[in-house]
Amino acid sequence: MALSSLVEFVILVVKNPCYQQDDASSSIQEISISASEIASWDMSEILSYGSVKVRAHRTRLIQESSYFHGLLSGSFSESGLDHISVEWNLESFLNLLMCLYGYDIEITSSSFLPLFESALYFGVEKLLSICKNWLSVLASSNDNALPKVELSDLIQIWSFGLEHAGEFVPDLCVAYLAKNFMLVKSDKYFGNVPYELLMWCVKHPHLTVHSEMDLVDGLLIWLDAGGRLSDLPESSQDNTINLMEQVTFRRSAPMHR
Repeated sequence: MALSSLVEFVILVVKNPCYQQDDASSSIQEISISASEIASWDMSEILSYGSVKVRAHRTRLIQESSYFHGLLSGSFSESGLDHISVEWNLESFLNLLMCLYGYDIEITSSSFLPLFESALYFGVEKLLSICKNWLSVLASSNDNALPKVELSDLIQIWSFGLEHAGEFVPDLCVAYLAKNFMLVKSDKYFGNVPYELLMWCVKHPHLTVHSEMDLVDGLLIWLDAGGRLSDLPESSQDNTINLMEQVTFRRSAPMHR
């Protein structure tokens, strides 16, 4: 390989930490692909491997990712290497590369958090913006044709956002839950909604319920959820009062229907 090519490209050796080799599968568990040929990637085949070598443009990685900018253009020993090891969820990382190269990626309820976490870790602002816009649209729109965020996924997104993403993501999760309260209160995971998330939801100005009794019904469903009260920061009685006080408060505020 010519020296100029070594300088221009870097090989990303991506290993999926969750990969489990099937004894019946081929002994060859690594595949080599090129970011220059993203349009022809067969994702289903690629994801069947435990390790993937991706030939990527060094300059693009440096320009589009703060992680690779620091790694490949800074004082790290890896800056002069032509092979970089990456241990990450393979599907999420490949989608990150696709975004980094300007390709459209599909965000779903289940893929949002892995993609958002990848964007944060590798410092890809383009993907961060796409993720935030996706969640913003769902949190603010009343279009029933838009995809839904599964409640189990929303809880994980909210928890991750509290710890890693400031107020923006948690606020959007609260807004989404408030807007879709009538739908989620019958979800099997409704009892797993954290107390703080539920409180912010019922206080939200865009809480959408058909009637006061719908709000009461939802709160009672949550309070009756098996084992949920044991995790509350206050006594069961005090938290019951705190939640039910919100019904009284909502009486003096207009309800969205």
